[in-house]
Amino acid sequence: MSIRKLLWTRFRKLSCFVHKWAGIVSSLVLFVVCLSGTIYVFQDDVIKYLNKDKFSVENISGGEAISIEEAIEISSKATGVAPRSISIPASDRSAWSANVVKDNGNRRGTNYLLNQYEGTVVEQSGLKGQEFFMTVFRLHRWLLLDTSIGRPIVGWATIIMIVILISGLVIWLPRKIKNIYRGLKIKWSGGSFRLAYDLHNVLGFYVAPLVLIMALSGLFWSFDWSRNAIYKTLGLEAASQPGGGGAQQGRTHQGSGLQSRRHDGSGQGLMPQDGAGRGLGQGRRKGSGALNIRQRDAFHEENEEGRGEAALVKDYLAYSALLAIADKELDYKGNIILTVPDSSSSTVTITKTKSGFFAGTAKDQIEISRASGDIVSVNRFSDLPFNQQIASSIKAIHTGEIFGSFSKILYFLACLIATSLPVTGIIMWIKKW
Repeated sequence: MSIRKLLWTRFRKLSCFVHKWAGIVSSLVLFVVCLSGTIYVFQDDVIKYLNKDKFSVENISGGEAISIEEAIEISSKATGVAPRSISIPASDRSAWSANVVKDNGNRRGTNYLLNQYEGTVVEQSGLKGQEFFMTVFRLHRWLLLDTSIGRPIVGWATIIMIVILISGLVIWLPRKIKNIYRGLKIKWSGGSFRLAYDLHNVLGFYVAPLVLIMALSGLFWSFDWSRNAIYKTLGLEAASQPGGGGAQQGRTHQGSGLQSRRHDGSGQGLMPQDGAGRGLGQGRRKGSGALNIRQRDAFHEENEEGRGEAALVKDYLAYSALLAIADKELDYKGNIILTVPDSSSSTVTITKTKSGFFAGTAKDQIEISRASGDIVSVNRFSDLPFNQQIASSIKAIHTGEIFGSFSKILYFLACLIATSLPVTGIIMWIKKW
């Protein structure tokens, strides 16, 4: 036997030993983490389905939707605080939402669903299925334990999973290339041990790449050192407070070499012509395309009589006109988030993401002058260096949202199979033992 074959044989035996005992030790935790992850993949879709009466709207009267200015005013009156942003889905049948930050320590804010046809506001809490999925989330992240205990347990189990996946691929490789086909199909007519072996060996091989991606990205939330290692691998400086979604795209814009575009002139040439397609602000919002409309400031000021009315500010374009400019520059159908500017801001920031079956979470951002309609800057996700695209998509990569519903389906199936691997592995061990 040659030295190469001898080394490979010993490495394969070591991989078998590590794969078996690491799998046995971590099987229960990995089963729980994978099962909860499988359930959580479609949590947004399930919650929206269970609460269709709140997330879906109908234009019963046949009238126009309220304007953005009216949405801001209605939200401010209903919540007592001006919204930080207004989210507008691509579908006219989906409710808008307003994100409101109150002085309660919740920097993420509270979302309120806003019916753009009736002008009603409902807090996005106490939804059907919300408590269930929050429990699933805690089970996935911390095993329902205190975070100081559950987080490291899940983190080390994830590291063990990575070792198991790599060693499993080593074991899967046949000694002879001509036998590789046997590892690609399941022999359903075999005995119980052979069936368990094939379900473990074959299905494990097919899902290994996706599960490995889930595990590696999951380490971002497990330990400080693993998060810093991910940033270092990507050639980026670790964020001091990563939050829940990885490196934020807005952070990576700074000093990233991201190309911005400045337009000279009045910006009027960017306005869509009448009848030229349906923009974000066209054909469905009052004041669409109107110029020199006095926007009401988002933040209430007390007038002389002490009444909380929105203060009139200098001449600005209507938000619908600004959205139309953004729609022309970012020419695709998508969901938008308008960051509500305060009275001192001369620009408005609009974020847009694509919608559809294959649409991911990549965000494009545009900043526009409120007075002239000039485009101050355009930050496209596609212009980011690859390492920054990865860093800003860590959460989407982990949850399967990176390529929309398409990747979520793949993640669901892969995670479901991954849930079965500890079971089939234990069955094989018991039968051999």
